[in-house]
Amino acid sequence: MMFLKNNKSILVIIIILFSINISVYSQDDSLIIKEKYNAYIVENEDEGIDGGYLVKKGKKYGVVDYDYNLKIPIKYNSIKYCGDYNEYYLVNRKKYFGVYNIDLEEKLKCKYLRIIDKENVGMEIKSKKGVGLYSLYYNKMLLEDIYDSIVVDEERYYDTDGEILVYKDNKVGIFVAEGHDKFLFKVEWDSIKVCYDEINDIEGNYYDYYYLLKRNDSIFYFTGDHNNNYQIITEGYSNANTKRMTQLKADTIALDGNNGDGLFKARNSDTKKWGMYQDYGDSIHIVIPADYDSVYYFGWNYPYTTVFNEGLVGIYLWDWYGDDSTYTSDCIYEDYKRVNGPNERKYFAGKINGKWYWIDWYTGKKTRDLGYDTYDDMKLYPIDRSSFYDF
Repeated sequence: MMFLKNNKSILVIIIILFSINISVYSQDDSLIIKEKYNAYIVENEDEGIDGGYLVKKGKKYGVVDYDYNLKIPIKYNSIKYCGDYNEYYLVNRKKYFGVYNIDLEEKLKCKYLRIIDKENVGMEIKSKKGVGLYSLYYNKMLLEDIYDSIVVDEERYYDTDGEILVYKDNKVGIFVAEGHDKFLFKVEWDSIKVCYDEINDIEGNYYDYYYLLKRNDSIFYFTGDHNNNYQIITEGYSNANTKRMTQLKADTIALDGNNGDGLFKARNSDTKKWGMYQDYGDSIHIVIPADYDSVYYFGWNYPYTTVFNEGLVGIYLWDWYGDDSTYTSDCIYEDYKRVNGPNERKYFAGKINGKWYWIDWYTGKKTRDLGYDTYDDMKLYPIDRSSFYDF
């Protein structure tokens, strides 16, 4: 019984030793390391070294494997095991940090001011030059340490197959790290936003999200699926739209995401005025010439839309409902309302010199001389319908 009891005590001691990660070593191990490296094995100062001993010489630490080979030089202020997601050793010397992997191989030299583990994204490293990204899993540098900052949004990262926002000199780009290791957009944009909305491009392809990019005074749209299409755009919505911009002498294209029927707006690169166009595949039809500060799209089944110059509003007809597109009222209204009236008929209320009037949007003329102080005061009568409906 005494023998069994003693064995149990020994077993408990061994379990306790392993549970607190104290390396079990012999006196011979200590003597050999002392003789070979003039160092001693450290206890209770680290969470444990897999495959070796943490050793100390003076105030410096290193690692010796079980065959007494020096795996990590005895020159570091600290050696810390990290194993929440990746397993590695973070070493520190003076104010710099480096990384050894779990096999005690040096992966990042001890020259970085900061190393932050971003788990499966990689390790964010900071040097005197800037910020970069290293992948312990892929065993390579994903981004050189030349950037101002790297932003990893976990929800965005998983939704977009590993997209990371990269910033430098007040510009932003998107890097795709999840096995792609490539820039989707170079670091040359003022802002990039992912919009989770339905959209159709000029070619009629459907997407459930798109990128909204801004640079200088221009806005761009991009729908490339970066699993199949790694276009790095510098202008426009796609390579096809770059050709259209060249044809129209435009610097920006905006698509009609609601209808998805080839209708789009473009801004003239010289005048900075907007127009609207219909793409028919082999030709581009001018719906509204590029004469306006801004142009609204036509609503669903709306026979007219609004155009803007110097803060005033005008009316433009849709040529699907008659002859070529044309304005029936130039930009003279201070404010306006597009109205759905009885029998799904479309009305227009415009404000002129502080008064509101019903306007025959087909001719641009007032339906009555009666003006209202506010839009809420307006009463709609049969006479206010557009003469378009008389045809």
